[in-house]
Amino acid sequence: MDDNSTKANVLITSAWYTDLMMNKFDALVTVGMLTDLVTPSGFGFATEDHTYMADVNVWTENKYNSSGTRIITDEIIRYKIVQAVDQILASNHSALAANGIHRAKISSYRDLDDPTTVPYPLRRAEFTVELFIPTVTSLAA
Repeated sequence: MDDNSTKANVLITSAWYTDLMMNKFDALVTVGMLTDLVTPSGFGFATEDHTYMADVNVWTENKYNSSGTRIITDEIIRYKIVQAVDQILASNHSALAANGIHRAKISSYRDLDDPTTVPYPLRRAEFTVELFIPTVTSLAA
């Protein structure tokens, strides 16, 4: 069972999920390509928030010890990792600001589980992280 103190062995990568990666880690976090969206606003001096969107997936399975006893469920691992990502985004304002990002948030979330995966169900959460970068431009009169 989960002891609430043992750290998970998590791989964060831009590669897509494979069974081989999952064999070596307790969970995978895959980060997809950034998409650049521009949302203009204002008049005269236009302020634009350049919004970058990153697709993130968390992949987990039940974990068992050497005697076959389940240590932690896939849902608990997934929940804890998604909460950790949200907490990292919320608590790192100065690091984000140093990189020109004035706000970051998880904007959408959905579970995409595959209960038919053998030998154990594969849990997957997909969410989008939005990064907001303000810019100021001057419009010619």
